Amino acid sequence: MGWDPYELLEPWLDATVYPPRTRENYREHVGLRHCREAELPWDRVAAQHIALWAHRPGAPHSATARRVSAVRSFYA
Repeated sequence: MGWDPYELLEPWLDATVYPPRTRENYREHVGLRHCREAELPWDRVAAQHIALWAHRPGAPHSATARRVSAVRSFYA
C-alpha cells in the first residue's frame, strides 16, 4: 500500500546498525535492481525467485547465503 522498496532501501540501510561494509553489500545484494530488470513486481517475489536469483553457479555457498540474508533482512 504505497510502499515503494526502491525509496525505502536507503532509509532502511541508514537506520541499521550494520557495519558500513555490510550496508554496502546489502545495498547491492537486496535484489531490487534484479526485480526491476526482470520486470518482476517487488510485491510478487516468491521464495523460488529469490533462490534462483541468489544462486550463482560456481560461487561459494557463503555468497548465496549473503544474498538471501540481505533480502530477508530488507523484507522483514
